[in-house]
Amino acid sequence: MIAGAKANKFISIAGAGDSADKIIKTQIASKSNKQIEDMTFPIIDSLKTGNTVKKVDPMLNSLFRSSIQPYLISWFKYNPQTEITKLNVPILILQGNNDLQVTVQDAENLSKSNKNAELLIVDKMNHIMKIIDGDKQANLESYNNATLPISEVMINKIVSFILK
Repeated sequence: MIAGAKANKFISIAGAGDSADKIIKTQIASKSNKQIEDMTFPIIDSLKTGNTVKKVDPMLNSLFRSSIQPYLISWFKYNPQTEITKLNVPILILQGNNDLQVTVQDAENLSKSNKNAELLIVDKMNHIMKIIDGDKQANLESYNNATLPISEVMINKIVSFILK
């Protein structure tokens, strides 16, 4: 199916702005030491070329176990900046500036990739679409707090985008 073939609008909420292999490498590099990079980057590179990895250190099974490798291979094939260029419909890109997983830069990269894109950065919104006034710990704790409402600003923007 061609991207956008059946949709008359597209909304991206906290959408990655780069290919998953690059994002995973960046996340690993920012949170670990060189030894972990040396263990994981060759696996990522192999999967990026479409080749599974037979021997994975048990410590890395949560990310690279054999059952998930075909999914990663299929995911690594796509670059969101390239895919969004294929859309010929109105696009809304929503991103929170308190997101610990996807950055405002990701949203800006997506927005720049298609002239039909409208970008909204929601102040204090995190990855699970909740408004967080506190620090990183409060942000993390929000993931387990079902009583926090999702962003009204985001909801209102989605509704107005759909209705126009």
